[in-house]
Amino acid sequence: MAILLIAWAATNYLALSPGSEETRLFWVRIVMFVTTPLAPLIFLLASVFPEANFNIKKSLFLVILFSTLFTAAIALSPYTFTKLVNLPDGSFRLYPGWGIIAYAINLMVLLSWGLAKLVQKYKKSNGLLRKQLGIFVYSIVISFSLMTLTNFIAVVVFKTISLTMLGPTFTLLIVAGISYAIIRHGLLDIKILATELFVVFLLLILFAKIVIFTSIGELIVDVVIFVSVLFFGILLIRSVIREVMQREKLQVLTERLKAVDKQKDEFVSMAAHELRAPMTAIKGYLSMVVEGDAGDIPEKARGFLADTAAINERLIRLVNNMLNVSRIEEGRMVYQIEQENLSSVVRAAFAQFRSETERKGLKFELIIPPEIKDRIEVDMDRIHEVVANLLSNAIKYTEKGKITVRLSQPNPGNVRFEVEDTGPGISKEEQGKLFQKFVRAESSIGKTTGTGLGLYICRLLIEKFYGRIGLISEEKKGSIFWFEIPLVNKKVTA
Repeated sequence: MAILLIAWAATNYLALSPGSEETRLFWVRIVMFVTTPLAPLIFLLASVFPEANFNIKKSLFLVILFSTLFTAAIALSPYTFTKLVNLPDGSFRLYPGWGIIAYAINLMVLLSWGLAKLVQKYKKSNGLLRKQLGIFVYSIVISFSLMTLTNFIAVVVFKTISLTMLGPTFTLLIVAGISYAIIRHGLLDIKILATELFVVFLLLILFAKIVIFTSIGELIVDVVIFVSVLFFGILLIRSVIREVMQREKLQVLTERLKAVDKQKDEFVSMAAHELRAPMTAIKGYLSMVVEGDAGDIPEKARGFLADTAAINERLIRLVNNMLNVSRIEEGRMVYQIEQENLSSVVRAAFAQFRSETERKGLKFELIIPPEIKDRIEVDMDRIHEVVANLLSNAIKYTEKGKITVRLSQPNPGNVRFEVEDTGPGISKEEQGKLFQKFVRAESSIGKTTGTGLGLYICRLLIEKFYGRIGLISEEKKGSIFWFEIPLVNKKVTA
C-alpha cells in the first residue's frame, strides 16, 4: 500500500505538470490505474484485522482480484476519461466516459464493505482493541471522504483539478491510523515496520531521482536501480516478516512448554507426596519386624527383610529427591539454619549405612582427625541429605572392595567431606555433566535404580550454603566425591 501511495503522489505530480494534452491524459490514466488497488487493499486489511493470519475465502479473493484487474484495465483505456483539454491558466479539463462509473462502483463497494466489517468488529470488541478499531474506522472514513471530494467529485462533477494535488496528502490519515492500531495492538513487530519504512523511504528518493532525470542514459540507470531496490526490498521485508513470525511461533511454543513443565512438576510433586506416606509406614513396620517386635523370625527371613528395608529406604530417598528438587528450584524450601559440627552428621550417616555395607561384604571405614575444626552453620537435615546421597551412591555402585569416608581441612576456612569407593569409576566426559538435572553415568544405567536427581540436589544444597562440590575419578579405578563448606565466621557472602 505504501508503494501505491508513493506512486499515486508521483504520477499525480506528473499529471499536473505542464505538458501536452496527450502526455497529461496518459499520466491521468496512470493515476487512475495505481489508485485502483487501494480500495481492495483496505477491504483485505479490514477482513483480517486484528488477526495476523490471512483467512479470506479463495472464491471471494478471486472475485476481488478479477474486479480489481478489470477496473485497472478500464482505467488505462479511453473509456474512463475520453479526452483532456488544456486550459489557458495551465490547468486542464477532463471528460469522463462510462468507465468512470465502473471505477466508482468498484471503489465504493469494496470500501463500504470493508468499513462494514470494521464497524462490526468494533461493536463486538472492547477495551484497547475497541479504541484502536475506532481510530482505524475514523481515519479511513475521513481520508477517503476527502479524497473522493477532491479527486473524484471535483474532477467529474465540477470539472476542476485545482484540488487534486491534495488527494495523496489525505492518505497520511490512513497510514497514521493503521500504524497506530497495528503498533499499539502489537500485530507487527517494530522491526518489520522499521524495515518497511526504510525500503519505502529509499524507493521514494530513487523515484524522485527518476522524475528529475537529465538524460536518457541517466534515466535508464535510475530505473534499473529503482527496480533492483524494489525487488531486493521486497525480499528483505519478506525475510524480516518470516523471521519475526518464526520468533513469535517459538515464543508460543516456549510458553506451552513452560505450562507443560509446570503441570509435570505439579504431577510429580503430588505423586511423590502420595508415595512417601505408605513407604514411610512400610519402613516402620519392617523395622519392627526385624527388631523382633512381632515375635522371633528365622535368621534367613531376617536377612530378606533387612534387604527389603534397605530397598525401601532407597525408594524413600528417590521420592524425597523428587519433592526437594522442585522446592529448591522454586525457592519454597525452608531452611533451619544452625551451628553444628559436620563430624556429628557424618557419624550419624555412617552408622545408618553400616548394615548395608556389611550385607554387601564391603569394608566400611571412617576417618575423622581428632583435631579437625568442623563447626559449620547450615541446615543439618539438608547436609545429612547430601552426605546420605553420596554414601548411598558409593554403596550402590561398589560391588566389592571398600568405601572410605573422611573429613579433612584443606585450608583454615573450610572443612572437606570425602567418600571414596572402589567402584567402576566415571569417564572424564561424563564427569562434566554428572551434577546436572536428570543425568546419570552411562555405565550405571540399567544396573541400578535412580532418577538422576541426587547429585543435582547435592550441588544445589551445597551451593546454597556457600560451598563447593565435585569428584575425582578414573574409569575402573573408583571415585572420590567431595564437598567443602566454610567454617563458622568464614563464609563468603554471595
